Amino acid sequence: GRETVNLPGGAFSLLVAAPRPIAIQILAGLGGGRNADARLVSVAHALHARSLHVPPRARRSKAEIRVLPGEGACLALLSCNGALVATRMFSMAGDDDASAVRLAVLSLSTHAQEELGLTAIDGVVLHMGESAEALARECEGGYGLPTQLAPRLSADPESASLALAHLGTQLPRGDLALFAELRPPPGLRQTFPVKAAAVLLAVIGGAGFAL
Repeated sequence: GRETVNLPGGAFSLLVAAPRPIAIQILAGLGGGRNADARLVSVAHALHARSLHVPPRARRSKAEIRVLPGEGACLALLSCNGALVATRMFSMAGDDDASAVRLAVLSLSTHAQEELGLTAIDGVVLHMGESAEALARECEGGYGLPTQLAPRLSADPESASLALAHLGTQLPRGDLALFAELRPPPGLRQTFPVKAAAVLLAVIGGAGFAL
């Protein structure tokens, strides 16, 4: 999937991909009928969308990094103007959680400045709950960015499933859809404006009758 994101440094193409064999298998399993318009979206996008509804809410004018913990893997999400522009997956399985978070944040911060033209990151939000206050202070001292704590939102499968469910109720058509290139091009039946043609014929018929 491809999406254009406007950043201070210019317009960038945001690319999201999934292993093609897995995507083909999922699409084949969905079949037709009501599932014909099903979309495959990024879990990272779903979790980011969910995180924006967890206080403190992001202001669309700022660039920030949100950190989501997880048992298997953690996610650091860089957003600008409310749009997710880069992610880093990392682990907190070791003995030094603060170092793991600092490295993920510094990696995204460097990428933002050197590759995306973002002059500064306005802050970091750790979705780890109030119990992580000491960790937040230690992390803030390491990367030097204002850090806030937010209610816990993990990157674990259960949390990801809930985030995808929420995203499914609000995802507008045209957003990143990873099935798009796997489906055959639409035929005449899908592209021909049937309703508009019917109205036009009715108008022409009415005009002919009047004459």
